[in-house]
Parts: sequence; structure tokens; C-alpha cells
Amino acid sequence: MQADIRARHVLRLREGTCTIELGFVLSDLLTNMERVSDHCSNIAATLIQTKNETFDMHSYLQSVKAADGNQDFTARVNEYSERFALPKA
Repeated sequence: MQADIRARHVLRLREGTCTIELGFVLSDLLTNMERVSDHCSNIAATLIQTKNETFDMHSYLQSVKAADGNQDFTARVNEYSERFALPKA
């Protein structure tokens, strides 16, 4: 999604409908949102591990994200990707 947002900004720059200054603001916003997302993911993983009494976050995240390991995770990612997709440019 970040790449799409950045690409759309480049198009707006070329069309003259946006400025470089606003691009800096957009970049900062995207970076901050990604950091918030990462923190939320870390908090959720920690809570799950605490409940399950396991404390190897890297192994846990790898197992959750494994393509063939977790169909529920993959289904949810696909569902939310469609639900929160950017409108057609």
C-alpha cells in the first residue's frame, strides 16, 4: 500500500496538483503509520505469547506468516487487503 501511495504522489507531482513540500509531509505520515502498525503487531504478538507461555517472537511471527502454515492468517490478510484497498487511480 505504501508503494501505491508514493507512486500516486509522484503522479500528482508530475501533474502539478501537489507539491514537494506536501510530499515530505506524506512521507512522514506514511513512516509514522508504519511504525504504529509495527508496534501494534509487536504488542499483539507479545500478548499471544504471554497467553501461550512462549517467548520466541521471531519464531512465532515466522510460523504465523508462513505461506502454507496458517490459512486463517492468509485469509485475513486477503480480506483486509480488499477491504482497505486504495480506490482505483
